[in-house]
Amino acid sequence: MIPEIDKTCENPQKFSISFEIFLRFFLENEALISQKIVTFLQIPNPYKRKLLKKISETKKNEEFYGNVNNSLSSQASKSQLQDESELSLFSEAAEKHFCVFFMIEYIEFKKVDQHYEFMFMLTLKSNPQRQWMILKRYNDFLKLEENMKKSMRNLPKLPGKNWFHNEENLHERSLKLESYLRVLLNESVYLKNEELLNFIDFYQGETEENTSLFNGLGADFANIKACYQFFKAKDFETKISFENNETQFVLYIITIEEKDRFKCRIAKRYTDFEKLHEALVIRFGKEEELLPELPGKLDFLNGSQIKSRGDRLLEYLNRLFAMGNVEDCFSFRKFVGIEVKNLVN
Repeated sequence: MIPEIDKTCENPQKFSISFEIFLRFFLENEALISQKIVTFLQIPNPYKRKLLKKISETKKNEEFYGNVNNSLSSQASKSQLQDESELSLFSEAAEKHFCVFFMIEYIEFKKVDQHYEFMFMLTLKSNPQRQWMILKRYNDFLKLEENMKKSMRNLPKLPGKNWFHNEENLHERSLKLESYLRVLLNESVYLKNEELLNFIDFYQGETEENTSLFNGLGADFANIKACYQFFKAKDFETKISFENNETQFVLYIITIEEKDRFKCRIAKRYTDFEKLHEALVIRFGKEEELLPELPGKLDFLNGSQIKSRGDRLLEYLNRLFAMGNVEDCFSFRKFVGIEVKNLVN
């Protein structure tokens, strides 16, 4: 719920607090920020450029998700769940909500001599006061990947090289590197690698405080270990949609429940499941006994085929919930769309 500004308050201090809470709500929920708010707040570049880009991408998706979300909102108001659980609706939210350890924000890129450097701001999730900047070349990422491969496998895919540099493809690479870092820094298995921690300048002088902060990271994640064990994909609805008004696809609207705590619905197409499966293979490997098999594509769309695949996608999702360590995968937390803090008792 959007907080309200107390316009009747005559106390300047209380009014300023009310206004601060209102602004903070939007700044912490980037998906809700509009162009008017960006202009009103006079947000400087490069933050302004990044926010306007997200707003533009959101508008492109509104037509695609709008009908689904409106339909779900209508159903939610008609079937209000009280006391034990509450129906929650999730669309594609900002990735930062699904981070456990580190928040990563791309700031800007700049040319230094004959190469480009990318600046990121890192924030320790358990201690938001702990923030610092890192400045890296693409070659630094290549070197990091090379060093991590010596002791680890199943690393996320590093974005490829750009042979031609212009502002558009450099900005695109920056966002891909941001996502790459977000995966590395929010899955506990990768944080065991000293190369990664040195890459982000985590220790910054090997102080006792830094060491204790690192030791505490594991405690944060322990709170949500096996947090999906009581989740269950119960049922689904389908909606036939069109991409760019041409390509036909099926949208599966899946209801997920978690042992009398709450319900949520997620809207996914088959390609979303494919991307998730690719990420899970990178994280957990291709062992058949570990990962369930993803149902195949449909050659054509008809009612019985769509229903059959939907049933198999529910089974696939439920087998993932039962894995016990799937919450260690950033991509899965994002796919389910439930913020980490809501998974902790």
